[in-house]
Amino acid sequence: MQLLRSAQKQLLKLPPETAGELIDALLTYEKKQRGYIKWLEGRPGYRIIIGAYHVVFEFLEAHNEIVVLKILNSKFKPL
Repeated sequence: MQLLRSAQKQLLKLPPETAGELIDALLTYEKKQRGYIKWLEGRPGYRIIIGAYHVVFEFLEAHNEIVVLKILNSKFKPL
């Protein structure tokens, strides 16, 4: 899993428990490619909902890896 610099900054602003839950869920998705995801219309990438957060990412099939683009609190920032 890779995180863009902006996503790293967003992750560091979260409480440690929440950040850990997000990382665990993303690593699980990366391994199993299962979860409630949605293809984003009008821009590249997918969105997965993890608790109160929306995580926008791209999936690199050649490397079987995800690249996290954004981490957004779903209560305050619409997609």
